[in-house]
Amino acid sequence: MRLSILATISLKNLLLSRLRTVLTLLGVIIGISTIVFLISLGFGLEELVTRQLTTSTAFQIVDLYSTSKLLKLNNDQLKVIKNITGVKAVEPFVQIPANIKYDSTSAEGIAIAGAPYYFKYAQIKAKTGQIPNAGEVIITSGNAKLLAQSEKDLIGKNVTLELILPEDLTGQPEVKKTVEFKIVGIVDDSESSITYLPLSYIEEQGAVNYTGAKLFLTDQKIVPSVRKYVEGLGFKAYYIGDTISQVRQFFDIFRIVLSLFGMVALAVAAVGMFNTLTISLMERTREIGLMKALGFKRKDVHRLFLIEASFLGLVGGILGILTGYLTTKLINFILNLVGQRMGAEAEKIFVTPLWFTLAVLGFAVLVSLTVGIYPARRAVRISPLNALRYE
Repeated sequence: MRLSILATISLKNLLLSRLRTVLTLLGVIIGISTIVFLISLGFGLEELVTRQLTTSTAFQIVDLYSTSKLLKLNNDQLKVIKNITGVKAVEPFVQIPANIKYDSTSAEGIAIAGAPYYFKYAQIKAKTGQIPNAGEVIITSGNAKLLAQSEKDLIGKNVTLELILPEDLTGQPEVKKTVEFKIVGIVDDSESSITYLPLSYIEEQGAVNYTGAKLFLTDQKIVPSVRKYVEGLGFKAYYIGDTISQVRQFFDIFRIVLSLFGMVALAVAAVGMFNTLTISLMERTREIGLMKALGFKRKDVHRLFLIEASFLGLVGGILGILTGYLTTKLINFILNLVGQRMGAEAEKIFVTPLWFTLAVLGFAVLVSLTVGIYPARRAVRISPLNALRYE
């Protein structure tokens, strides 16, 4: 018998018991929407974290550090590294202890000196002000807090920096320098006490070695070969891709845990679906016997119950996905509305990829078909004669 006829009969059977069908669908909707909600939260948090960690060019950057007092990172070494195939630019930097003073307040922290392109590759952007030139610095918002000053009030003000130049940098005995700089920018980082200044000043004080460097590559595909080469020179190389891989591994586990909670709700829905189909089978025993007596084949009866099950899974899956999706949109809107009133930027807390939506829908149909197998087999085994005598 044609599937279209069987589908029509299955749909009419479901509509005859509307309340039971609606309650069964409600269970599927709750289970699927719970899965969509929880897994969308996992995807959203992962995207939020990775977006804060990187930019589009971050995967083309390798961080290089000198970890040995015997091996210095100097201009000669930088020339060798710059000649590596695929290395487009090399931007050295120096990191040293620093004490910043403004009026009668001081704050301990570190100073990082770099050239303009270093700040670009390091994704250091002044939310207020500009990148420092000669005689200028930018500080983190954490530094501003330690100085007990508002960020706006510090822009354009002069501060005193006490810098410690170790022997590793200059090749000379450690020396302390006190110099005055003008604050021209604030970096949005409330957790760190960092002062950024031009590398040219440190070089003027006799620095011939560097703490590290950022290598900007032409293509992220060559990262493994470049890392292998610089590590062969004796330097330590770090790559943001390693951190992102660890973050993704964490969120993979996180999503599995969240999906288990959703599966509990779906399991309850599956039990309800099984109950619906089984009761339907008992109520329609005489009907099934009559259909067999009129010429329905065993496979037609089997298909009839599987089609009913797939209807429940398909409709419940679609409505569940829509419910979960609209719920995430609503919560995103509310959180962003509250965040904007508090001065925060709008962010997506929930993200629902298209492939995940299709996978959930397929999973809902698969579960429903699995649940429908047992009632379908029982229906196939019913004897027409016994069924017609069934009370």
